Amino acid sequence: MRFLSDKLPSWWAIFEVDPIRKERLPVITTGIEPDGQIRKKYMAMTPVETRLHGQTLMVAATAYIDEFSAPILAMNRKSQEISARFQSFFTRQGLMVGIVMALILSVTASVVYLLGRRSARRFIIPIVGLASTAKAVGEGNWEVDSDAALLERDDEVGELALSFNQMRLQLKRLFQELVSNLAELKATQAALTKSKNPLSKPV
Repeated sequence: MRFLSDKLPSWWAIFEVDPIRKERLPVITTGIEPDGQIRKKYMAMTPVETRLHGQTLMVAATAYIDEFSAPILAMNRKSQEISARFQSFFTRQGLMVGIVMALILSVTASVVYLLGRRSARRFIIPIVGLASTAKAVGEGNWEVDSDAALLERDDEVGELALSFNQMRLQLKRLFQELVSNLAELKATQAALTKSKNPLSKPV
């Protein structure tokens, strides 16, 4: 077998018997196939104790590397498939979570908007109306009337509107009394002036 030592040195390195241990540990070597192709093998070799015609016989067992690596490659492919499936699963889950979060935010925004509009209609708009009525009263428009529906409310805004309406009516009555008293005062002054000077023309 020495003629293969130059062509397959790794094989020849374990073919030669170790004089001390009389065996070689399993190693990776190369072998020639019938078609001339050289393939890597996993080979273990050990000598036979009984010599034959003065020659030491060797017993070797070989297995192709790809026979060992095929299951590993298959497991690698399987792990890649599982990883891809999990990645796809987590991507879908992330997309679903994003959609759910978007829906929750949309619903929350809609609820906040509706509650804001309801609060505006129930509190802000009536208060703004009361402020406009107060401004009109301040400008001397005593005939402005408060909203009847606002006066019938049984909450704080209704109490505020009712109190303001009562104040407006009291101010209106006082103003009318002042106007009446002023008219009487002018009439009295005119009568006094006329009585002092009967010939003078009334002012």
